[in-house]
Amino acid sequence: MSRPQTTRLLDALRQGSVSTFHARMELDIAHRAMRICESREAGHRIDTIWDHTLTSSGRRTRIALYTLIKEACL
Repeated sequence: MSRPQTTRLLDALRQGSVSTFHARMELDIAHRAMRICESREAGHRIDTIWDHTLTSSGRRTRIALYTLIKEACL
């Protein structure tokens, strides 16, 4: 587990939805899906919506948009 990355991701999710691009570029999270998986295993309810977007080079790619629905009861 990468606690600093998971903490950054959860902090961002508390502010609103986070895309895979945002998590990688702005939050510097290398393995986004793993951080989401770890957060879910810790009891956080996070929804995923799949979408398509264009990359900076114009290629169409699929991205995830993560939304924190409910935090784990600690």
